[in-house]
Amino acid sequence: MAVIFTIAILALAGIPPLNGFVSELMLVLATINAGLWVLVAVMLANILIGFGYYLRLLYIIIWQAPREELMAIKGTPWLMIIPTGILASLCILIGVYPEPFLGFAAQAAQAVQNFQAYIAQP
Repeated sequence: MAVIFTIAILALAGIPPLNGFVSELMLVLATINAGLWVLVAVMLANILIGFGYYLRLLYIIIWQAPREELMAIKGTPWLMIIPTGILASLCILIGVYPEPFLGFAAQAAQAVQNFQAYIAQP
């Protein structure tokens, strides 16, 4: 479970080759293309602050010795490891091979634009 948690936290932090990196990269590139440089600086600062926070969280939860009252806790059941393991695998898959997912997102955005244009017609 510690490995799955580490993958999830690193994905949230936007570390390549995980899915969080792809989404943060897309947001930063879109902001750069729009010429919103102040927002780019705020986004990059937010990414760095979040990364520091997530590293601290990993250190506290995984690498520090557990407190005495937590020693009686048993391992994680398989019914929890299997779905979270699948999600962690998807974090890696989407980070390494994002094209099908980005294509689907582009189709969804185009459908929303077409629908809005249809509604706006007099």
